[in-house]
Amino acid sequence: MASKAAFVERHRGRLVRDAAAARELATNKLRDTIAALEHARATAVEALEAERWAKEFPAETANASTLQTGYMKGGRLSRAMPGGRTLTSPSALIAWFLDDAAWLDSALGEDGERALDPHERAIWEDTPEGKSAIQLANQRVAAGLKPRDLRQAEWE
Repeated sequence: MASKAAFVERHRGRLVRDAAAARELATNKLRDTIAALEHARATAVEALEAERWAKEFPAETANASTLQTGYMKGGRLSRAMPGGRTLTSPSALIAWFLDDAAWLDSALGEDGERALDPHERAIWEDTPEGKSAIQLANQRVAAGLKPRDLRQAEWE
């Protein structure tokens, strides 16, 4: 264990650069995959609409709008997301995935892990980290910022 720690200390700069390069490559691939997913769904929707038209024309039901392709599963609930109880548009999910990719790409930031935030997770106020987190939160409040939602620590 001591030899491993010594190795890491000696080569930390290279290890961090290699890991950062791998993260950047992986998050770029994730964004490309999300774009491919968006394109593939649009192509599948077009094919579904064409099939609907071919089956039903000239009847009024040839109109694909009744399929509600603007929503995931045509507005039906999914067992894959038992907590999801609202109509969800594919564009909202794509935006959510892109937001997640951006977070993965910047979660550690330039200076390592981002500061603790008492609005994000429980902290021990009497520790140095806790005091720092409270001080940062108080500075944000003094600057007129407030958390958008107590369950997420992003600040407006």
